[in-house]
Amino acid sequence: MSMPRVVVTGIGGVTSLGDSWPEIEKQLRARKNAVQRMNEWDRYEMMHTRLAAPVKHFEAQTYYPRKMTRSMGRVSLLALRATELALQQAGLRNDPEISDGRMGIAYGSSSGSVDPVRAFGQMLESGSMAGVTSTSYIQMMPHTAAVNVGLYFGLKGRVIPTSSACTSGSQAIGYAFETIRARREPMMVAARSSPPARRTTPRKARRGRSTRSATAWWSARARRRWCSRTWSTPERAARRRLPRSSASPPIPTAST
Repeated sequence: MSMPRVVVTGIGGVTSLGDSWPEIEKQLRARKNAVQRMNEWDRYEMMHTRLAAPVKHFEAQTYYPRKMTRSMGRVSLLALRATELALQQAGLRNDPEISDGRMGIAYGSSSGSVDPVRAFGQMLESGSMAGVTSTSYIQMMPHTAAVNVGLYFGLKGRVIPTSSACTSGSQAIGYAFETIRARREPMMVAARSSPPARRTTPRKARRGRSTRSATAWWSARARRRWCSRTWSTPERAARRRLPRSSASPPIPTAST
């Protein structure tokens, strides 16, 4: 029995350079840089970096009612928006097939949101439960993105959380690919979300990560009327025309 072909049908992200490829490409070609000095990190002793690329424009309440996101911290909220963008690009946002058991989710995160972690730490230090709520653990657990995104979109397929630091997203994509290839699910969402650069502990602040991305995958056999849709760039188009054994062509640079 032949293995099903797996294709990427939608990509989404919430980044410091924009939330769509046209936005990001425009910023890159204009040689814009979203990295900035984080003055609020001056309070941390023995931390030598002050650089990060924070996502300043994203406000969750612009897109989602508070009632629907009470169990989500910033990590899950950014993951939710990125996933929604990916599903929209794939033409699946309101498709009933994603919530009937045919779509699973593989989502990576190094940890949950920082604020509830801080609240639990203060509880251990002071003995006070101030700041700890009924949703604190749901917001701080490492698999918070996989659980909250799956619940919001009603995904009833396999839930595969990954946590391997910077490779959490790559691992999630790999697991999603294998799940479809093995015919366990016809469709998968695969992505990574991690704590953003905010006023937080030195260890998390050093990471300075702010990019959130989501990718909707599915088997070509499961949805024959859909074709592969990816962010199109000249270098990717050139690579697709080369045989597998050929070396990658040089990446063209923007003219100045």
